[in-house]
Amino acid sequence: MEFIERKLSKTLLEAAEQFPALVLVGPRQSGKTTLLRHLFPKHGYVTLDRPLLAEQAEQDPEQFLAQHPSPVLIDEVQYAPGLFRYWRRSAKFICWNLGSAI
Repeated sequence: MEFIERKLSKTLLEAAEQFPALVLVGPRQSGKTTLLRHLFPKHGYVTLDRPLLAEQAEQDPEQFLAQHPSPVLIDEVQYAPGLFRYWRRSAKFICWNLGSAI
C-alpha cells in the first residue's frame, strides 16, 4: 500500500523542530498512526491498546518511559492518562497519538 501524503505533514515536521511533544487527535481509522510512523521512522513506537501495557504505563509512568525512551511515538495514550504528568522529565521528543476513544 502506498503512503498518501497529507497537508498536515509539513506542519507536524515543523512543530517537531520547535516543541518537545506533539499530540495528534483525529477520527478512527483516519491514518494518524500511519502518518506519524511515516514522518518519524527512526522513533521508537509503542501502543497502549494492549491492556497490560496501558496498565503498566498508568501504574508506573517513570518506569514505562524509561523502557520506551525518547524519541518515541506513543499510540492510544488516552488509555494511560497518568503519563502526561511525567513526560516533561524524559521528553526530548514524544508524540502522543490520541485515538478515537476519547
